[in-house]
Amino acid sequence: MKKTINIFLSFVLALFLTPNVTQAEISPMTAGWQTILSGYYTATEIGVRSHIVESGGGDIRLCINGVNANNLVTVIIMSDNGDGDAVDSFVISHNIGGGTTGITTKYCFPADDARPFVDGTNNKAEFYLKLYSKGQPTDTVYVELQD
Repeated sequence: MKKTINIFLSFVLALFLTPNVTQAEISPMTAGWQTILSGYYTATEIGVRSHIVESGGGDIRLCINGVNANNLVTVIIMSDNGDGDAVDSFVISHNIGGGTTGITTKYCFPADDARPFVDGTNNKAEFYLKLYSKGQPTDTVYVELQD
């Protein structure tokens, strides 16, 4: 009987000393870059547009992979102002060439400041990409916009 009581008390004590993971605060965003837009886009001579994504307004950066050999892809980051493309704001333009062998690894451009583009009642910046192929009629590339 004494042994049973000792086992029971040890079990109860272990329950109280075990950390409760439900009490820990979990941060929804971790340090480092968070991808807010990613996917394959076929850049064309007349341009192709991505969908709109929201940014918290810190720094953003563009990463690209898969530019074909002997081609130049231009990616323009635009800030959406909500009333059609004509009133949207230019953020920055990035060019990357495929060289003679093509770009097969991910390349990330230096970070760009997104704070000037935070607007509206949601205190977010809204961005989209325009992609152009300037050497071949089309070029399917993988892009990421990170926040």
